[in-house]
Amino acid sequence: MFQLRKMVPDATDPIQHLVSPWGTDPDSLGAYSCDLIGKPTDQYESPCDPVDNQYFAGEAASADHSRYVHGAYTSGIMVVEVCRRRLTVQHGGSDLLQLVMRED
Repeated sequence: MFQLRKMVPDATDPIQHLVSPWGTDPDSLGAYSCDLIGKPTDQYESPCDPVDNQYFAGEAASADHSRYVHGAYTSGIMVVEVCRRRLTVQHGGSDLLQLVMRED
């Protein structure tokens, strides 16, 4: 919320959130997504479609680098860009959106 409020000062706190027990779950600890042979690449896009104002990213959302950290990272960068464009269209101008992170 700290970073979000740098860009959108009047952002409200989430009504609800879910935190995964990924690190302590004995059934998934260390697991990663596994693709089926011949899986169509458009199936990577569907789970990433926004639902209202919620966006999704992660290694499983990367068609080129699923199962890898850089797949999670690059899909996150793409979602951030989609959000930035949406906020720019909704609120206009770039003064609202201050750069909070930059990749060199």
